[in-house]
Amino acid sequence: MTPANVEAERMRTALDLHDLGVKLYRQRMQREHPHASEVEIDGIVRAWLAAPPLPGRVRLRTSESVHGHPG
Repeated sequence: MTPANVEAERMRTALDLHDLGVKLYRQRMQREHPHASEVEIDGIVRAWLAAPPLPGRVRLRTSESVHGHPG
């Protein structure tokens, strides 16, 4: 496997783990808020994803934080 393929596989794995984490959080919110609509659950999940990291947690820099603008 070439170094580029190894890096691509690592990226795919990281994205898969991110997707799994979001799905698990969504399921947890559905359990904790059984009467919430899908729209409300979507809002809760989006707010969680957009929230600043807790102290002591690692957060990767985004292109916005690196370059001062989105993308």
